[in-house]
Order: sequence, then C-alpha cells, then structure tokens
Amino acid sequence: MASGLPNSGKWPMGKKDTKLADDAAKVQWFRFMEVDKYVASGHKLYRSSAPNYKGKDEDQEMTVSRAAFLKKTGIDCLISFNHVKYSAKEEGYLKAAGITYLWLQVPDFQPSTEKQVDDAYRMYKKHKSTLVHCGFGWGRTGTAICALQLFCEKGANPPEKLWGEVDGGDQVETKEQIAMLADLKKKLIAGKIKN
Repeated sequence: MASGLPNSGKWPMGKKDTKLADDAAKVQWFRFMEVDKYVASGHKLYRSSAPNYKGKDEDQEMTVSRAAFLKKTGIDCLISFNHVKYSAKEEGYLKAAGITYLWLQVPDFQPSTEKQVDDAYRMYKKHKSTLVHCGFGWGRTGTAICALQLFCEKGANPPEKLWGEVDGGDQVETKEQIAMLADLKKKLIAGKIKN
C-alpha cells in the first residue's frame, strides 16, 4: 500500500513525507505522518492508524518490529485512543523500545472526554516525540490531534475550517467530536483550563 493513505489524495494536516509513510506502511503503520502545525516547540507529534489495522479496532497488533520502527523514528511516547488496549506482551515491546504508552479508551466515532485530551496533552508535553493513533487513524485520532493543537495554541488554532475532513485538515469525523473540540476551544480561550 503506497504511503498508507487512501486513494482520495487527501492528506490530514501535517508534513507530506511519502518515504516516511512508505517505510511505516512496510510494518503496517498506515496513514503515518508528522503533524507540523500548531504543535509545542521541542515536542514532535505524529499520527497514524493502529498497527496492522484492517478495519476493526481489534486488528491492532504491536510487534517487536513495529515498536522498533517507532524507536528508529525517534518516538518515545504512544497515546492510543483505540477502544482496545494493547496486551501486557505488546506493552512489553513498547517498554523494551523505551516508549511510554498511554491508553485512553474511546469507542469508534465517539468524542474523547475533556479529561482524556487533557491527560494526552500532559503526556505529550513530557516527551520529545509522540505518536497518536486510534483504529483507522482519522476520527478519534484527528480529534485528539486537534485537541493537542488547541492546547498548544491556547485555543487560538487550528481554525475550525481545518478540523474536519478537508484537504489539509485534521480529519475529525462526527458532530459530537466537533462539539467537544468547540467546547474545549472556548474554555481554553477563556482561560478556564490551565495548561
């Protein structure tokens, strides 16, 4: 699967690096890319599908080679919004590679909670390079990425027109996800959330 992206030609917000995406796809990390807008200085942010994603959250499978790819890429933190948690054995592969793992369970097509994205932001800020994934790598991942960007920008960015499924957007999929982000943005701008 070339670059691990759908044939629509749409790239979510981020750096278009087809070599990185192709290398990731070889070990079944699909739609893998660096997010390079509205992120914290000194903290890289990546997004992708769950490893081995074939259509269901339960497809995810961490292996030694998949953890090694993350380590080689410089990733030291993985935040999963998948409905399914990695097994103890899979968590061991991440730990052996020096990658911190945070699981924030969110059912497919549902929004994260404010606490979940706050926890994700705090974990992201403790690490130099973080990967966020759900299942496919758009709706829940896009919501989380957008929330992290909002935290980094104190609610000022990204603009709402870039939240949804548009070229260059975050790929947030549902009205409920948009509503959660709009509420988060409002609270961040008003200073009701301290970060």
